[in-house]
Amino acid sequence: MPAVELIENLLPAYGPCPAFQHECASARWEPEKGFVPRGFLGAIGSVQDVRLVLLTAEPGNPLGGETYHGSPLEMLQQAHSLSFDIVAHSRVRKDRNFLFHRNLRLVLDLTWPGLSLERQLRRTWITDTYLCSARIEGDSIPQVAEQRCAASYLRQQLALFSSVALVIALGGKAKARADRIGIDAYRVFSVAPPGCNRRAARPSWEEIPRLLAERGLSDDSSGNIQRLRIRTGARPANKQDSCNMAAVSRHCRRQCQRRKSASALARRPDACPTSTGGDHVRAGH
Repeated sequence: MPAVELIENLLPAYGPCPAFQHECASARWEPEKGFVPRGFLGAIGSVQDVRLVLLTAEPGNPLGGETYHGSPLEMLQQAHSLSFDIVAHSRVRKDRNFLFHRNLRLVLDLTWPGLSLERQLRRTWITDTYLCSARIEGDSIPQVAEQRCAASYLRQQLALFSSVALVIALGGKAKARADRIGIDAYRVFSVAPPGCNRRAARPSWEEIPRLLAERGLSDDSSGNIQRLRIRTGARPANKQDSCNMAAVSRHCRRQCQRRKSASALARRPDACPTSTGGDHVRAGH
């Protein structure tokens, strides 16, 4: 599941969102047919771990058999879990319906090489700029609906990452919508056709790690805000930010102490072999 702050932001969309009766009357709320707000994935640790935000356009039509049921929180969990499962298995799914997800996985691999999908998604938040499918797949969205969705969800999400994350628009449609709603995003090619079929698509995705490095965001230290801001010359934005930085600093000191203790134990002649686990990832993603 995403970080708690993102869950709190997205949960009203499954109420359902009040905008279905007003600005977004052209959108479809039919959970039993797969039409719910969706198209988000990642930030499965803390919002402070996120270094990259990937913006896409809006969800396509639901997959065959895609349905949602239960409470708002359960439907949110189902939407995130489905996105995770599709991306996780996209390499073995050769159907053209999964081309978007295969290319999205490629972007993550190019950006965070050598990391597991879970660790890549700790550093990345992926979301549509409009959370509901168009009435006709690929059709335009009324601008009043775009503005309402952005005000209720996207802008508040980006505010959680604004001090440290790079925002990338995957494709011209996502970039144009980001511009209309006042979000500054760097454009690369879409991971969906036809943009993804262009020869220049992959080189544009390969620019993302360079952009992160230029901003000091490619650090592999799992979200160390303290070191990042010292390196970039940034200051804590407020008291809560200072508390967050202090907590990260304490966490890093504890991690360092644990590593030293483990190293000392390993050097003891009577030490038993030990094994270390991977990252602790929230269940239910």
